[in-house]
Amino acid sequence: MDAIRLKAIRLKNFKNIIDSKIEFENDELKPVTALYGPNGSGKSVVIEAMEIFKLLSSKESLRLPFYFIKAGDNTTTLEYVFSYNEYKVKYFVVFKANVEAKATTIIK
Repeated sequence: MDAIRLKAIRLKNFKNIIDSKIEFENDELKPVTALYGPNGSGKSVVIEAMEIFKLLSSKESLRLPFYFIKAGDNTTTLEYVFSYNEYKVKYFVVFKANVEAKATTIIK
């Protein structure tokens, strides 16, 4: 059975990450992805970005705080790329300080 898989996540001005894209293996022989690195390298930040995506699909998204916008900036962009069979879905979320989040979905 085919599953929807997270292929990549891009974080821009998100907490301590200025601009970073993480691509995930989608090999059925390697179904687990491990995040590893030294303290302060951003492992927990990636997990928080995934949690925000989960919250966006619920009513809780209306209460999302803007604590994650990098200091000195007023905009954070999160991009999630999923795959399902031959389809590729890009989901962009833009947060601006003191403004409601705006989400865009692109299906190819």
